[in-house]
This record gives sequence, structure tokens and C-alpha cells, in this order.
Amino acid sequence: MMEPRETSSATISLILGYVRAHRGDQAVHDVLALAQVELSPEQLLEPSSWVCVINSL
Repeated sequence: MMEPRETSSATISLILGYVRAHRGDQAVHDVLALAQVELSPEQLLEPSSWVCVINSL
């Protein structure tokens, strides 16, 4: 079994920023829903946040 890994909000910010720039806010919500991420975009973009890879995009 793999050990849990985390990614910083900087990585998430880049991904969500790209999606938002090319497809808009609704696409950001769609991506999060498809990835089964329960956190809001605002929570994910919090500079001090780290997201478990299991819950990442």
C-alpha cells in the first residue's frame, strides 16, 4: 500500500487557474466534482493548505 502524499495549494492553484482561464468557473466546480473533492475552490486555494493526493485533482 502506498503512503499518503500531499500537494500544496500552489499546485492546486495552477491547475484550477488553468481550468478557470480556459473554461470558466463552472468547469472548476465540474473538475472538483469529478475528482470527488469535497473542499471548495476557496479552501483549496488557501495558501497554507495541503491536499492529500487521494483527494487531489
